[in-house]
Amino acid sequence: MVTVCAVVLLLLSVPASAQFETASVVGTLRDSSGGTVADGTVTLLNTETGVSVTKTSNPEGHYEFITVRPGTYVVTAEKPGFAIVLVDGVIVQVGARLRVDILNHTNFTAPNANRSLSNFGTITQTFDARQVQLGMKVLW
Repeated sequence: MVTVCAVVLLLLSVPASAQFETASVVGTLRDSSGGTVADGTVTLLNTETGVSVTKTSNPEGHYEFITVRPGTYVVTAEKPGFAIVLVDGVIVQVGARLRVDILNHTNFTAPNANRSLSNFGTITQTFDARQVQLGMKVLW
């Protein structure tokens, strides 16, 4: 009986710790008036591996990426009639629920506005100091 109690006490004294190896990235797409943007395409690109995942914002403009590996990411958002927005340098850490809300501009027309970001992992982009501070860039 003493041995059983000692084993139970030993097991109870070991701290229970969850083994989280992933995180999540969530956010809301909004237009320039503050309204939500439904059916926007949001892409999460791991800059170290080149692996990307795409989601569509729901009717309330929300999107969510679950089981995201730690690393540095680029989040892009696009929808016809809106500018393509890029949020660079998003650092995801284990167990985090990182919020990346995106403000977009409506009725924007620019050259190449309909281009796809499917090869985005191979593009090198240069940012000026103001853009780095804000952490986002509107692609023309």
